[in-house]
Amino acid sequence: RKIDRTLFDRRKQGFGVPVGQWFRGELKDVLCDTINEHSVVDMPDFNGDELLRIRNRHISGEEEQTTLLWLCFNYLRWYETFKDANQ
Repeated sequence: RKIDRTLFDRRKQGFGVPVGQWFRGELKDVLCDTINEHSVVDMPDFNGDELLRIRNRHISGEEEQTTLLWLCFNYLRWYETFKDANQ
């Protein structure tokens, strides 16, 4: 009775996660530790110099590259975790 009925009758909504903002703030060090000169050098499908440029431009606010950085960040974390599993 105390909650407006329209809250129950509306369509389901998602919510945004401010990953791009976090990569510029509290997750900046984690991003830089993950996407760095050493982590991208052995990755055959990555242009390491370009990825570092994109990371730096995102952090500085010159470019919005949250989606690309999030994908690369997760891939590199996964790769680092499992690269020695098959040896």
